[in-house]
Amino acid sequence: MATPREHQSQVYEMLRLQNRQVSFPGGLDVRLMDAWVIDQLKTLRIKEIFVACDTKANVPILYGVRPTLNFLDRRQLRCYVLIAYNDETIPEAHKRLEAVWNAGFLPFAQLYQPPDRYIDYSQSWETLARTWSRPAAMFAMHTGGNTHGEEDA
Repeated sequence: MATPREHQSQVYEMLRLQNRQVSFPGGLDVRLMDAWVIDQLKTLRIKEIFVACDTKANVPILYGVRPTLNFLDRRQLRCYVLIAYNDETIPEAHKRLEAVWNAGFLPFAQLYQPPDRYIDYSQSWETLARTWSRPAAMFAMHTGGNTHGEEDA
């Protein structure tokens, strides 16, 4: 998304010619999702789009872009959520994961690992990350056990 529009246009055209659904697992920068990008995405058969919410400052951005992505459902809108970074506590991480869910995205929690060492996280952190990286667990938690993704009426 940081490349020139001409190149992006060529990429979108190539993706439109695909016989299968398109995935964006590398993550799209929601700050760069303007009306033109949204219009291009609407022309694709999208399996899933990943975005990121690595800090609580990113949460309002998700809420802001979600209405423009209303042609996609929660299962198609995935969000990498870096947790345990910069002294974040478990309650803070849980609150941010809930905020991502409430914004209409499917969170995918990832425990922070610095490049220079390995952090052996507690069972509580491991459980939080595991729960918030399994769609069935998240839907069960939020829909009274319904793991098919339909919200309770």
